[in-house]
Amino acid sequence: MEALVGGRLETVAPRRVTDTTDRKILAGLVVVAVAVHGWLLAHTGVTARDSVGFARQALNFENPAVGAAAGASRTVVDVLRESQHPPGYPVAVWVASAGVRAVSSAPLPDQMLLSTQIASVVAAVLLVFPTYWLGRTMFGKFAGFAAAVLFQVLPVPAHLLSDGLTEALYTLSIGCALLLGTRAVKSPGVGAFLLTGMASGAAYLVRPEGAVAGLAAACVAAGLGFRRWPRSLAAGRLAALAVGFCVLALPYLLVIGRVTNKPAGMNILEKFNIREQVAKERAEAPRAADSPVLFAAWYEPEADASKPVWVAKTLVKETMKAGFYVPAALAVFGLLLVRRRFGPEPWLAVPLVFAVLTGGVLVVLGMKSNYLSERHTLSIVYVGCFFAAVGVAEVGTLVKRLPVLRDIVGERAAAGFVLAVLVAACVPATLKPLHENRVGHVHIGRYLAQEGALHDSDALIDPFDWAAFYSGRTLQAIPPDPGEPRVRWAVLELDRAGQPEVPHSVTPRHSAAMDVFRDRDNPAEVAYRWPETGPARIVLLKQTVKK
Repeated sequence: MEALVGGRLETVAPRRVTDTTDRKILAGLVVVAVAVHGWLLAHTGVTARDSVGFARQALNFENPAVGAAAGASRTVVDVLRESQHPPGYPVAVWVASAGVRAVSSAPLPDQMLLSTQIASVVAAVLLVFPTYWLGRTMFGKFAGFAAAVLFQVLPVPAHLLSDGLTEALYTLSIGCALLLGTRAVKSPGVGAFLLTGMASGAAYLVRPEGAVAGLAAACVAAGLGFRRWPRSLAAGRLAALAVGFCVLALPYLLVIGRVTNKPAGMNILEKFNIREQVAKERAEAPRAADSPVLFAAWYEPEADASKPVWVAKTLVKETMKAGFYVPAALAVFGLLLVRRRFGPEPWLAVPLVFAVLTGGVLVVLGMKSNYLSERHTLSIVYVGCFFAAVGVAEVGTLVKRLPVLRDIVGERAAAGFVLAVLVAACVPATLKPLHENRVGHVHIGRYLAQEGALHDSDALIDPFDWAAFYSGRTLQAIPPDPGEPRVRWAVLELDRAGQPEVPHSVTPRHSAAMDVFRDRDNPAEVAYRWPETGPARIVLLKQTVKK
């Protein structure tokens, strides 16, 4: 009888990352995201004011020599040093513009501003993946689905993610960093923390506060290093996180020679003295920011006696507004429900610590820059959606217990019904067109772009930059006004009484435009008005300069 030598290896089925339910949920989330952001993309009057700067920076990356001073050389490194914003989003805009310009015959300004939105919409759709997986990792499949749906349909996030702003790409990178950080704490390893650091570095290249995502994971890991993990392992994991961050962020840091080029960021990093700051504000005019900030709350030194109290109240108010109130309240409710889980499941703390640290950054921003807006609180709202999902599920449980529904619907269906009600309540505000009231700036820019309208010897004073960009004057760079202009053009927005509106931040360009408006010795004529019928809301003034 022959001996049996060896044996057949057992076949082990490969472990699947997703199951059928996951794939169906993700497909549904993609459909929702495409529908919301596709609608807003198709119903945009004009992209946000900041999109002009991002489009210009993208063009500078493509051809840096165009924006150079006469006789000077300019490279991509120079563009990085001169630009206020990190390169992440402008590079995404540049990539998107390659596709847009390949299929569109529109003028270059239209192509570039459309590219800013395309870059954002693509990032917004991709955001459903890390959002779902983070929610699933924290609280299960329903939480992942509910959190992703809520963040896509809440009015403020939906509008910001569809606009020509950094928010979509920044939130995508933050979502990836928080997902990786949460999993790194849940299943610790050097590789997991290295990836978390790299994701945080990528977020930093979009916005400097992206580093806070890595800091949140580091705080949780450091705490575990004192209580649960061996010190040597904790130190190695933290070192891996730091290395991962530096791999992507350090080259940019070395190029610009500082943490950030953004004025608000540099302002925060300056020596902070509350008493001196408040005293200075009471002695000088308030609202001394560099550019108009829309939908923001501003600190009035004369009206608000306590600045710290104002900052705290405004932060809560703007966060509630961005969270559409009821979902924001559900987030607080959900956080209370899971508060006892943070001890045995410390990975749940990573997103929460990120939200707390972000709130701290916003407090400092409010103290130093005198304003806070809904846009600033977007990251906090993003984290809040995961806890709101828990609140939705609990409310569904309470609804299921109602006598009339007890034997009719299950808990999952009841939670789905509550979520559907929240989504339905958001839809009317979510689908409102973007910046429809400012489309007149586009028409003014196109009017100026007509042959013979705007000459090189003319001065174009546009405090908002939309019309100047569409005219081609500031497409690649913002040139200085000619010394002795033949004609001065000025763009102004009017209130309902037909008088120029004063933005929260009075810039030198707005003051120069007001000089044209007020000059009675050399009165200007209205060269273009929008709308063409009815009360004018935006006007283009033309002043022929007397010799």
